[in-house]
Amino acid sequence: MPLLTEFSPREIADIHFYYGMCRGVARAARIAYIAAFPNRMQPSARNFQEVHRRFSNVGLGLAREHRQQADVIDTSIEEAVLNDVFADPTTSTRRLAARHAVDKKEVARALGTARLQAHQLKSRI
Repeated sequence: MPLLTEFSPREIADIHFYYGMCRGVARAARIAYIAAFPNRMQPSARNFQEVHRRFSNVGLGLAREHRQQADVIDTSIEEAVLNDVFADPTTSTRRLAARHAVDKKEVARALGTARLQAHQLKSRI
């Protein structure tokens, strides 16, 4: 079985394309790929599954850039959330998110950057 690192980016894209074209049936995708590209290195059925799994878990470069932008927390929101939490540690993350018009994940990130978790604050009082 060839390693994925042995394939070019174009070949990886074609492998993923044929896997999708064959509706996730790796053996059928392998047969179609070999018929279309007889002079290329022949991927195994497992290679098709692995490429699809990696694209599904990691995504494409554009998606990665989008996630990195989403990870940036607005410091004014973070500060406001932390002030509210220290004023009333029993406030739920859901209420904090609604109060500041942000997603619960952003509230959790704000708490995480301060090395806090909502359940820890309740138990410390």
